[in-house]
Amino acid sequence: MQTYDNHDENRRQDLGPEESGVAVLVLFVIALASAALYIANKRYHIRPEQLIEGALYLACTACMSGHLKAN
Repeated sequence: MQTYDNHDENRRQDLGPEESGVAVLVLFVIALASAALYIANKRYHIRPEQLIEGALYLACTACMSGHLKAN
């Protein structure tokens, strides 16, 4: 009788050094953005609605600048 060891097949693959660096960078950027939003809200009393509005303006600007470069 043959038994199969699925543990090796289902084992998660570790991230390579390049992917680990990218993951750390992404987490750092997210932490930095979160800290900036927290400070803007608590220290400068900018309402969450205003932060969302600003993010939408930035997203629209980024989309338009990408669209203009494509043409």
